Amino acid sequence: MKGERGVALITVLFVVALATAAAASMTGDHQFDIRRTGNRIALTQAHQIALGGESWAMGILARDRRGEGQTTSGGSDPDRNPDIDSLDEVWAQDLPPLPIEGGQVTGRIIDAQSRFNINSLMVGDRVDATAIARFERLLQILGLEREIAQAVIDWLDANSETTYPGGAEDDFYAALQDPYQAANQPAATASEMRLIRGIDAAAWRQLAPHVTALPEATDINVNTATPTVLRMIVPGLGEGEAEQLAELVAEEPFDSVDAFRRHPLVRQAIQRGGGDGTETGNETGAGDAPGGVGGALAIGTSYFRVRVDVQIGAIEYRLYSWLARDDNGASRVFRRARTPN
Repeated sequence: MKGERGVALITVLFVVALATAAAASMTGDHQFDIRRTGNRIALTQAHQIALGGESWAMGILARDRRGEGQTTSGGSDPDRNPDIDSLDEVWAQDLPPLPIEGGQVTGRIIDAQSRFNINSLMVGDRVDATAIARFERLLQILGLEREIAQAVIDWLDANSETTYPGGAEDDFYAALQDPYQAANQPAATASEMRLIRGIDAAAWRQLAPHVTALPEATDINVNTATPTVLRMIVPGLGEGEAEQLAELVAEEPFDSVDAFRRHPLVRQAIQRGGGDGTETGNETGAGDAPGGVGGALAIGTSYFRVRVDVQIGAIEYRLYSWLARDDNGASRVFRRARTPN
């Protein structure tokens, strides 16, 4: 009888232990499910708030196009040409942190036409001479191989034939350890360049701040271009001169492209290069283009990139939206992503 009672006691303890372990496991799973559900809700909430930031950007850009935008000096300038977009306008200033329940949200609008648009390299089935001359100059400024331009052209053009010695088509990419095909169409994103022959991680880090991929060929806004892009536009413009020019234009934007071309720093650079202010350009591999500023420049912008950062508790959410603004000020979203390019 004592032995039977001992076995019964052990059995009871064993059952209790199993029940306790099962209860603990169920409790842990339940807590995990609660956290996971909470994170999903927070991510959904963060995404909706980010979309609100996107709408905020659209509103600012619409008011700017209608001439209702304010400059950073305060107030609106009735004499200001609404077709001019520059870094002294409100749209170009970061949205300060705004408190939301459990966190905060910040936003920023970036002029996508302040960069070199790689889709400007091809006009139909032909290489744009001015664009390729500028892109080769950008590569030179960054210390990258000029042959990269040839590979980019082969990536974008519609045919599957390797056009230049430094180019590459399906036969090259298919032989890689992880094979793929050339796009042979306009780039969907700038980061697509990371797939192109000659552009490794180090080269992409140098290129990324200065390039973009927009749905069509675009002009470069001289009022918002960075010093590096200004050097790309103006052959012979030194690094210090480009920084000085960028600082000057931030205070007093150009009211025309001709005014940019007539600026003393620009004219001096052209004269040093032996140019006459025009840029005939060349197809890649055919030699350097004459010095000059050339066309495909603007003082206004139609394409913008919006970045919205949302922080809710431990959740950090970042949304990038690319906007195309029409002449009436209305914007449409043509791409969204969680990554910058």
